[in-house]
Amino acid sequence: MKYWLLRIAFFGVLIILFYPMTAQSDDDKMELSGQLRARSELDGKDFNNDTPAKRATLLRVRLNAAFQPVDKISTFIQLQDSREYGTEPGTLADTHNIDLHQAYLQANDFLVDKLTLKMGRMELIYAGERLIGAVGWDNVGRAFDGTVLRYQASRSFTVDLLGTKIAAQA
Repeated sequence: MKYWLLRIAFFGVLIILFYPMTAQSDDDKMELSGQLRARSELDGKDFNNDTPAKRATLLRVRLNAAFQPVDKISTFIQLQDSREYGTEPGTLADTHNIDLHQAYLQANDFLVDKLTLKMGRMELIYAGERLIGAVGWDNVGRAFDGTVLRYQASRSFTVDLLGTKIAAQA
C-alpha cells in the first residue's frame, strides 16, 4: 500500500514541476509546449462483491509544436503517448502507444476577410462536446481528419462547414 502512495506522490510532483511546459522563440514564430497527465482509477462498478475492483494507472504525454511562418498562416503538430501501466502484453510486443494526435495547417482570412481554412488532423468541439467532441477526459482522446471552413461574421455569429472523419489512433 505504501508503494502505491509513493507512486501518487511521485506523479504529483512531476505534474507540479512540468505542467504546463512552454518554450517560445524570440520572434514569436515558434512555440513548443507539452502536457503530462498521470492519474489512477479505481473501478468497482460491476456490483458484485466477489470480484475485486479494477485498478489502473494511466499516463498521457503530449508534445506540441506551433509554427507561424507568415502572418495569416500557422501550423500545429501534437505527438501523444498514452498508456495504461500494468497491462502491457509483454516485453516483446509492439503496442504502438506513440501517435500523431494533431497536425494541421490553418489559413486566416482565406480568400475573403473573416474566412478561416483549417486542414489536417485536429480536435473538434461543438455544443460543449455533446454534439462533436475531443473527449479530453479519455486517456487517448479523439481527433478528426479533414477540413473545416469557418466564416465568423461577428462575435456571436459563426458558420462552420465540416468535412471530416474520425482519425484512427493507437
